[in-house]
Amino acid sequence: MTIQSELLTARIDVVLVEPWDFVTVNGSGPFTADVLQTDQSSSISPTALLLEVHSPLKYNTEKYRYFIATPRHAGTTFDQLIAGMPVGCNSLASLLKRQKMGMRLT
Repeated sequence: MTIQSELLTARIDVVLVEPWDFVTVNGSGPFTADVLQTDQSSSISPTALLLEVHSPLKYNTEKYRYFIATPRHAGTTFDQLIAGMPVGCNSLASLLKRQKMGMRLT
């Protein structure tokens, strides 16, 4: 089984630490999310994940359910999730609707 296929069956916990105003409204979590899609640009480990949180998160007047996560630190890869280790991610880019992304990470 490849890392991508293992991640596509993964349910992960997302913990927020910033931005502070987003965390103030939603709390830090953990928030359960499913991996919907992986970036296929690397044959070793994906460089981005499309996540769907089970309960929408609020910011200003909008609710967000879909997020793109990328590793925060050089040398960190998403295969560490499969090993049960946490992976720090950059600020998650939020999407109002799944269709806005076109479901293509590559």
